[in-house]
Amino acid sequence: MSIKRHFSSIIKLEQLSKDWKKLKSSINPRFALLGLLGFSLVPFVWVIFTNVQKLSEVKMLREEMVSLDLMAMRAKIVQKDQTQFWKRHGEADHYYLDNEVESMRLLNSEVLALQSMMDHPAFNRCAALEKRLGFLTREENQLIFAEIGREKGKVIEETSHKLLKAVEMNLEDLKQLLSKIEGLSVEGPIPQLIIRKFQLKRHLLSSGGENYLICLELIKREKAP
Repeated sequence: MSIKRHFSSIIKLEQLSKDWKKLKSSINPRFALLGLLGFSLVPFVWVIFTNVQKLSEVKMLREEMVSLDLMAMRAKIVQKDQTQFWKRHGEADHYYLDNEVESMRLLNSEVLALQSMMDHPAFNRCAALEKRLGFLTREENQLIFAEIGREKGKVIEETSHKLLKAVEMNLEDLKQLLSKIEGLSVEGPIPQLIIRKFQLKRHLLSSGGENYLICLELIKREKAP
């Protein structure tokens, strides 16, 4: 029995050897080389893949850090703006628009010149001079604003104001008006005035000079009562 098993094992080994030779002869050497080369590249590809993944994670981390830095910078800017706003507009005069802007006397130099001319006997009954002087000294050419909107928040109240009608002014008046809106000529806190709409039209005078017709809308922001 042992001899038969021995010969049987030898036969099987010979058969396996023949099968291996057949398989070996059937494999194209080029394909075998390519397969071996591909297999040898697996560790290299894995290293590259791992490094790319790590670089991607580092990039994402850097982007998150940059985003956090930007958020911090924006928070500082907002805080600074809020501090400056309350310092400049926190305890402002609620009637600033009435007391400082609407009280402006427009074309004052022309008014004084017309009054001087009217005192002269040759012009004291001139209808044209009287009409012009009346227009400049009465409410027909005064800055009068009407409130057209109101929005009230928890800490800030915002109101919209519009000139009831166009007013005539010269260049010096225009500079003074803009200066008062910006608060450049006023000390202490004032409401925040923002020009919402501004229209300017030249008005030629018979004397050869020119004035301006102004239409204006403002937004007033101040501490909510």
